[in-house]
Amino acid sequence: MKEPSSNERIVRPTPAVAFAKPPTNCWVVTGETGEYADFTCWNVIVTSTEDSANKYAEECQNIANRIIKRGGKGKHKLDPMFHADYNGTAYRVKPIRFLVP
Repeated sequence: MKEPSSNERIVRPTPAVAFAKPPTNCWVVTGETGEYADFTCWNVIVTSTEDSANKYAEECQNIANRIIKRGGKGKHKLDPMFHADYNGTAYRVKPIRFLVP
């Protein structure tokens, strides 16, 4: 095979990929606690709309704050994996983008 000269451009074919639908987002609510070596992050729920994810995260945060004020006593009704250390728990909403073939 002949090597290209310095003024020739190499064109490589790209795979043809057709997607039936445009990119879609879902939103994941995560819980986080700790810092540095003891940092922990866990998934709480996946929703199809950003608004519902934000509302869920806000309610999770309110419940977590109440539990922490009671000294960590109580069960979190929306987050069965809930736990907290000395710096509390934070809930965040993260978008996930995916393509549907």
